[in-house]
Amino acid sequence: MKIKKLQTDVKRELELPTLVDMVFLLLIFFIATLSLSSGGDPQAPSPEDEKRFDLPQAMGKTIKTEGGKLTTLLFQIQYASLDDPASPKVLFVLWPDEKGERTEAEALKAIQNEIAQVPPDTSHYARFPQNFLDMTPNEMKRHWAFHLIAESIEKYKSMTSGPAVREIEIRAIKDTEFKIINYILTECSGDENTEDEISKINFRVLVPETTTGEAS
Repeated sequence: MKIKKLQTDVKRELELPTLVDMVFLLLIFFIATLSLSSGGDPQAPSPEDEKRFDLPQAMGKTIKTEGGKLTTLLFQIQYASLDDPASPKVLFVLWPDEKGERTEAEALKAIQNEIAQVPPDTSHYARFPQNFLDMTPNEMKRHWAFHLIAESIEKYKSMTSGPAVREIEIRAIKDTEFKIINYILTECSGDENTEDEISKINFRVLVPETTTGEAS
């Protein structure tokens, strides 16, 4: 008896929903690939930019004065070599005396004289370490630059005379890291049991005319 062969070649039509899904998947793939190859969002900040803290543009070039007298504690942050962004950042501290008679020009002149000494006096300036972004809070407190910030703020708070309203000004180069600014803000704030003794902090971008020269 003859057995008929079963037909195994069955023609199947391409289903339309499956084709549509494939087209959408390919479209999504090409869009994602194009976005990655072009660098993603052109306005997204780079990792280097996220480490920097852009200070607001200052309307003036001098700190707050009354009749030419220095009335605020000033932290000035700049490069050690003004024309070399790769040089370490340095800190200058200008703050009024107990009687409120010191001018900004006198304070700057005093710092220049300190730097010119051999060895230089470091009571009003310091260099930030190159690796300060990797330092822990305890390591920062032990380094002279950050210790000078804390010491100056504490001394400014304890002044028995001078302005009734205590203000601090930060004058810094544009790419100053937020870690430095945040350390100053933290030292200015009071603890949980006391009110803030520094009522106002002014930020200014350091312009070339106000930079202080440092001895090499």
